[in-house]
Amino acid sequence: MIKLNEELFSMMYEMEDIIEIEEDGYYNACDISVSENETFLLESGIVSHNSASNSISSILGRQGLGYYAMFGVPPNAYDMNMSKIIKSDKLKALQKIIGLKYSETTQRDLNFKNIIIATDADLPGFFIRGQLLGLFYRFGRNLFEEGKIKILNTPLFVCTDKKEKIVAWFYDFKSQKDFEDANKGKGYLYEYKKGLSSWDKSELQTVIDKDGFENMLDEVTLGDVEEELKESADLFDSWLNGKNADTRKEMLEGFEFNILNM
Repeated sequence: MIKLNEELFSMMYEMEDIIEIEEDGYYNACDISVSENETFLLESGIVSHNSASNSISSILGRQGLGYYAMFGVPPNAYDMNMSKIIKSDKLKALQKIIGLKYSETTQRDLNFKNIIIATDADLPGFFIRGQLLGLFYRFGRNLFEEGKIKILNTPLFVCTDKKEKIVAWFYDFKSQKDFEDANKGKGYLYEYKKGLSSWDKSELQTVIDKDGFENMLDEVTLGDVEEELKESADLFDSWLNGKNADTRKEMLEGFEFNILNM
């Protein structure tokens, strides 16, 4: 379970002033019509496009699962006026596929019971994740309260032997470093995997078979008490409200993104 906090948002939005956000662009929707309407996987990222979608869909199958590979960066729907929202190709696609109603702030009767965000573990990936969380917070805060917004975690490091057989994988750098220190001299190779697009099907299949897909998901929560809910609301407004751009720059001054701190 992930509790929204200042550090998480600072990683998401360090690139706010340097990443190019484009309204126009291509998007690809596939495998959206499912029989059981259970889970919607949003494979969104700078690199994680069709290749990543095809890889994970071939492993998990399509029974009760819908997949959407979105190109580029979604706009900041949290801070957009409605006229721009209804003109955005990406937001219109999400509206149609998920069943969102942009005229409402509580979402019911969606096409999917759960929404899973899968982005790379790098700055663009965190930025995209934040934009999507802002969208769901503005138009469907109840989705967080009902535990329907989740984030897919894939291992950050994979260890292989000289025959390229997977020996182990790690979701954080400390575990990888400890393992490497304990296995010096064995000739193991270590490779950084930033997201779905970095994994080939056989490797990802091994991880999912061993760890279980459900165990690779983190539910995003806003908190359970009034103080936590207010803190979450303040975080969204601080990091996504255009009026707070100067404040964000001050907050990010001196902040250095370091994936080792993830």
